[in-house]
Amino acid sequence: MNNFYFAYINLVFVLVYVVFRQFIRSPEDRIRRRQQWLLYSGSGVLALLLSAFAFVPAIFGFLQNERPSFKQKIDWFEFDNVLYDSRLLILSAGFVLFAFYRPLYRQTAFRLFSTMSLLFIVFHFSPHVASFFNGFSAPQYRWEYLASFTMGGAVAVGLSHWRFERQAFLNAAVGTMMLYLLFGLFGNVVWSVGLGIFGMMLITVVSFWRKPMFAPYVITVSYLILFIGYTKFMLHDQAIFNTNESFVNSSNYDSAEHRELVAIVQKEAAPLERLDWMVPLRNNTPIVQSFLGTSLYSSILNGHLLTLYWSDLEIDMGRESVSRYGTLGNRANLHHLLSSPYWMRNKNALSEAPYGFTLLAESDRYAVYESETRLPFVRTTTSTYRQADLNDASILTREQAMLSGVILEAGSETPIPARTVDFTTEEVEAVLDGDTLHVTSDQGGIDLIPDVPPTATGDLYVSFNIRKLEGDGFFIKLGGYRTTRKPEASIYRTDLTSMTLRTPLSERVPFRLPEGTYVLEDMIIEWEDYSTLDSVVEETQERPDIPVTWDGPNLDFTVQEATQGTYAVLPVPFERGWSASINGEKRDVLQANYAFSAIKLDQGRNEVELTYRPPFFGITTVMTLLGLIVFVSYLAYVRHKEPPLT
Repeated sequence: MNNFYFAYINLVFVLVYVVFRQFIRSPEDRIRRRQQWLLYSGSGVLALLLSAFAFVPAIFGFLQNERPSFKQKIDWFEFDNVLYDSRLLILSAGFVLFAFYRPLYRQTAFRLFSTMSLLFIVFHFSPHVASFFNGFSAPQYRWEYLASFTMGGAVAVGLSHWRFERQAFLNAAVGTMMLYLLFGLFGNVVWSVGLGIFGMMLITVVSFWRKPMFAPYVITVSYLILFIGYTKFMLHDQAIFNTNESFVNSSNYDSAEHRELVAIVQKEAAPLERLDWMVPLRNNTPIVQSFLGTSLYSSILNGHLLTLYWSDLEIDMGRESVSRYGTLGNRANLHHLLSSPYWMRNKNALSEAPYGFTLLAESDRYAVYESETRLPFVRTTTSTYRQADLNDASILTREQAMLSGVILEAGSETPIPARTVDFTTEEVEAVLDGDTLHVTSDQGGIDLIPDVPPTATGDLYVSFNIRKLEGDGFFIKLGGYRTTRKPEASIYRTDLTSMTLRTPLSERVPFRLPEGTYVLEDMIIEWEDYSTLDSVVEETQERPDIPVTWDGPNLDFTVQEATQGTYAVLPVPFERGWSASINGEKRDVLQANYAFSAIKLDQGRNEVELTYRPPFFGITTVMTLLGLIVFVSYLAYVRHKEPPLT
């Protein structure tokens, strides 16, 4: 029920604790190992039952999320100076001293906390462990608060059970100082930081030698100094300082200027119409600013939507990253198909407004554009295209097929290919040798010169495959549009090199890259004059409106007169959990247009009702209710009998 990552990490921590407790027994333990495992198993089953309504859909969502496998090599060992300047885990001198002090290991609690701490410290040095704690993906170190917790437990037990033994203390003191010297001399530490921390370590050791009564106070002061220093230099200066009231009200998050324009859109828009807008780098802007949008960041995203962006339609999002989708690539066809007739950007990007959009409102720095035409939220069509037949089709051909009909797993018609245009290139501070492009400046590349009539209007779709041989990140500028690709070592890289960018039609289109050597292959240019979109808009305007009611999990609409073989197509993501009925009879919700939904209608009048429930809603609700009954029954039972543990 809590944060998805930490729920997983905490579960692993409990399992580690249980395993350690099998070998580190306390004199106060009252039940045998077999009874413990029965208790753990029974509690685990009960917890699974109680949480099933939330746990099972969350796991399902995690498994359905599409995330490219992390192909970079993950090292087994990576050094980090945990005594002086680690950004992730700092060991305190008190813990190090206690870990070397053998008499404390007579205490069961100290053995438990210290050995668990030592295990986690070893784990800290392994990126493979960080990958495990991140769901076997790229290494992430979110789990390391566990080590801080267990080290805190070890120090607390050590302080409360301190008994001075001269020889043991000398051994511990020498071991502590040698370890600090080793990490200080060979750990590339800034001398001022190293000197300060080494000095605090010496004070801690001496205090236990000379004045054990004052040692806890010395440790407390040392911890406060470390904590304040870490907070100042690692957190405050790099994050907290910039995360304040002025930030959350700024153009970098949620400014009044944004909210005013969003309010104008919400006043003008129909109930289910969307606004294509997100604060740069912040995909959850629609949640923060409370509007229907086109972006989201999550680890449990609908995988069909991600493959739609990455490969099915190659919708560029302005930057490369996993577990997110955002914007519609300024492509007018998609804005119509996905009921997104509003587009908002900073004024310096207005030249990239989708085709057919006009100014609705503006502020000092931002402007909102609105489409001059609309497609209905629910479209009807009898033209179907088989998805497999479009595997080799161009991106624009797929878009036009979605407009003129619907793409299904079992379609019947052949789509009309989009119009490809010939083009020539001119090098600009670059050398193009076959598929290799050598760019010699930070704004070099090629100019694309398409062969289109002088009176032509519309957009160009430029598709290509690109990678940089040096392996570092780079930007791509096509006309006035700019996007970025991550370096090969980035843990958020998608490893996808095929791209399609839209740009307004022009006699000469600049294609710019930073200095470097690139492999640039399979470049094609298609011309979109929007004749398909115009004909579909005109056709739908001649049909009766289809009012839609969406109330919570229920979506209802009525099609008055449908012919044989008609499909209702909706810009609603296809998800397990949708169920549909027509005139009271159950119908299948079909996956359509790669990631969205369609329903085959009956001839004549169709009253369509769709209902969404989380995946496995029925059985998980029963499981939760059963768990609640068992739990309450158990509580009633132990009220009349002494519980096994007091």
